[in-house]
Amino acid sequence: MRRVLPICLLLASVACTRNLDMNAVNAAISKGVKEQTTLDVSAVTCPDMREIKQGDTFTCAVKPTMGGALEVTVTQENADGGINWKVTKTDGLLDLSIVEQSVVGGLKEQLSVDATVSCGGAKYRATEPGKSFDCTARVASGEEAPVTVTMQDADGNIGWAMNAKQ
Repeated sequence: MRRVLPICLLLASVACTRNLDMNAVNAAISKGVKEQTTLDVSAVTCPDMREIKQGDTFTCAVKPTMGGALEVTVTQENADGGINWKVTKTDGLLDLSIVEQSVVGGLKEQLSVDATVSCGGAKYRATEPGKSFDCTARVASGEEAPVTVTMQDADGNIGWAMNAKQ
C-alpha cells in the first residue's frame, strides 16, 4: 500500500505555516502603550515574521515620542494568534509612580515627615543620568515643598533633595 503524505509535508514549511499579522501586533502594542502609559509612540519594532504558536514569546522595541525606549515581551496566548504583552524594560524613562514612592519613603525615613509626592500627571518621564526635574511634596496640613529629583545612572536610580520653600 502506498502512503500519501499531507501536502504540507511535501511543500516548504512556509507554505503551510500560519504567521502572526505583525502589522496588527505592532499596532496593538502602540495603541496599548499609549492607553496604559500615556506615552505617544513614534515606532514599534517587532520581528518581521513570527509563526503562530501558543506559548511562544518574543520581544519588540517601542520608541516613545518623548525619548527613551521600552522593551515589550509578547506572549502568544493561544493557537489562534491571540497575544498578551507587557513592558519588561525601560531605557531612559523613569516610572514616576516609583519615583514618587521612593521620595515618600525617603521623607518618612530621613526626616520623619508623612507626605504625598506628585511629579505631574504622566506615568513616565524621559530623562538621562545627571538630569533633574521637580516634584512637589505635600504634608497633611496642605503645605507644599519642591523636591528636585536627579536620575543618577542608566539603571534608573535616583537622588532627591527637598528644596527650601520659595
